[in-house]
Amino acid sequence: MPERPTVILFDLDGTLVKFDLDAPILDRVLAQVVGLPDQGRLYDGVGRTERWIATEATRRAGLPLEGAFERYAGAYTPLLREALTHVPAAPLPGVAGALKAL
Repeated sequence: MPERPTVILFDLDGTLVKFDLDAPILDRVLAQVVGLPDQGRLYDGVGRTERWIATEATRRAGLPLEGAFERYAGAYTPLLREALTHVPAAPLPGVAGALKAL
């Protein structure tokens, strides 16, 4: 019998729970971190990582790339945490059963 995995990774953004927070939070983060307001909608997140978005936004702003992701994550994490306390979210259909099956 195969061993059960010890780690399961899921894609971000709507894999387990549906909520539409990314663009507004991304706008706030990019304005705060790189000084470019209303930039969140310029990034197609499909197939992209948060690290890619942070690096690309920093590059476009002409700022030093070193530490870009750390600055981004430092701004993004508290904003997301705060936003999640005010947004109703429910698991997508089938998620509860799939998680139980793991």
